[in-house]
Amino acid sequence: MPLLSPRAPGVYRGIAPTLLAIALAVPLAGCEWRDDPAADDPSPQESPEASASPSAEDEGQDSEESPAAAIELEQSVENPPWRGEVGEPPDQSSTYQISVYNDELGPDPTHILVRPVSAEQTADGMAFELSFTWNVAEQTGEIYHDQFYVEAGGERYTTGEDGVLTSYALAEGGSEMVIEHSLTIPEAPESGALFFQGEGYATDGTGLPPIGVCYQAGGEFSIGTCG
Repeated sequence: MPLLSPRAPGVYRGIAPTLLAIALAVPLAGCEWRDDPAADDPSPQESPEASASPSAEDEGQDSEESPAAAIELEQSVENPPWRGEVGEPPDQSSTYQISVYNDELGPDPTHILVRPVSAEQTADGMAFELSFTWNVAEQTGEIYHDQFYVEAGGERYTTGEDGVLTSYALAEGGSEMVIEHSLTIPEAPESGALFFQGEGYATDGTGLPPIGVCYQAGGEFSIGTCG
């Protein structure tokens, strides 16, 4: 009796396709189809917005205040009948002087001279020594606190007081009234611009417009650009 029946070859023919199908299916079983190529990259991906965001160092640099603009001083101002000029005095009695005129006073229109003498930093602020000279034609001789202020770093500083600062009632006698007086402006920095203006100008715009000089604590006064 033969070991295999005549139908044995049929068995092999049925098994072969089955084994082929299994062989093809095995490697495919562990694979997944991926539409996103970046999904195979194990490194973390940053969004464009995240990569464009500033670093802490950049933010710190941006948060720093930009330097204040320099202060450009005018050497002459006018608000008829008042006008003012700043420059070197002809007698070289000081570095600079502010000359104030009132054209209604007559042939000699000089109203007052304001001469900065010194600027020193103190525990109370900036202390200025000023010299005032009044013309004899002047009928009143008073200087008020609100006629002075300092500008520096985009801020304005005043004496913080009201009323009369000084008067030529305290001055020397003679054809001209001369007095030196100290003026302190609290919290003013060691450099900036010192301005003088007419009485009442800050409130109603009458009188002399602000005119000033640059100062540096312990140094000389100057004109032109403060900064």
